[in-house]
Amino acid sequence: MITVVTVFGCLICFSTFLDIGITVLELKYLPDNLLPMFQGFSAYHNTIKIFQVGAGPTDGSNLSCINGLKYISISWIVLGHTTWEYCFVSGLGVFTKSFKAVSEASDNIAFTAVWNGLIGVDTFFVIGGCLLAFHTLKELDKTKGGNAKMWAMFYVHRYIRLTGVYAIIIGLHATLLKFFATGPQSHLVTGLVSKCEKGWWTNLLYINNFAAEIYGAGKADCINVSWYMAIDMQFFILTPIVVTLLWKMPKAGFSLIGLLIAGGTACQIYFTIADDEFFHGGFRYYMKPWNRSHPYLIG
Repeated sequence: MITVVTVFGCLICFSTFLDIGITVLELKYLPDNLLPMFQGFSAYHNTIKIFQVGAGPTDGSNLSCINGLKYISISWIVLGHTTWEYCFVSGLGVFTKSFKAVSEASDNIAFTAVWNGLIGVDTFFVIGGCLLAFHTLKELDKTKGGNAKMWAMFYVHRYIRLTGVYAIIIGLHATLLKFFATGPQSHLVTGLVSKCEKGWWTNLLYINNFAAEIYGAGKADCINVSWYMAIDMQFFILTPIVVTLLWKMPKAGFSLIGLLIAGGTACQIYFTIADDEFFHGGFRYYMKPWNRSHPYLIG
């Protein structure tokens, strides 16, 4: 793992050096058509992109109005996770003096945002479904129904784009993280390492939301918050079926979406009645694709 991190570090340094030399110092030691390949790893280029606040193209090629929704949603999610993880679920109580204090503070209308934080991620499913349909339908128009090359790159580009940094994070959790575990709460870190040593491969295949069915509950859920990436990838893999039908026969496509939403709703109603609770199986219910498909389909 140290070797992998070192190689990536050297690649970032080298790419940044080339990028600054060509774009800032205007030194022509690399053909312009090769520069974008290195800019993907350039710290200089990507820092500028991260802090860029422009609305982007105005030719209809992007949906900049979604950016505000992203900001509000991620703020909501951070608020919910911070409160739940450090005050309720984990029992750490980092931000509270007593459980009574938490109860009193949460008994007001403003705390409704925290109690309903469980559905905060749904806004990102709506955004993901909307953006994927928007861009895929444009590609289908451009290629007149799609072709083998388009669909191959559709999946390959997505996997490479998401998995590079993700794989390094998983690798660090499964190997080097245990050396940073110190103090009275170190068992939380070593427990996470143990899970990643078992279930790392499920994350790389984006099936980690089924790790409980493979290894047993709580035994291999490496970086459990990555359940979102697993579901998002699973939706991404299946979406072309719906989007292609929507492009060829809009009425049939919308009918299929309606049936899928109805089917997902039926699953939730059944699980709620069967278990006499809204959270069938706890977290395992929360991160199954058939229970989270509604907002994605709506998007």
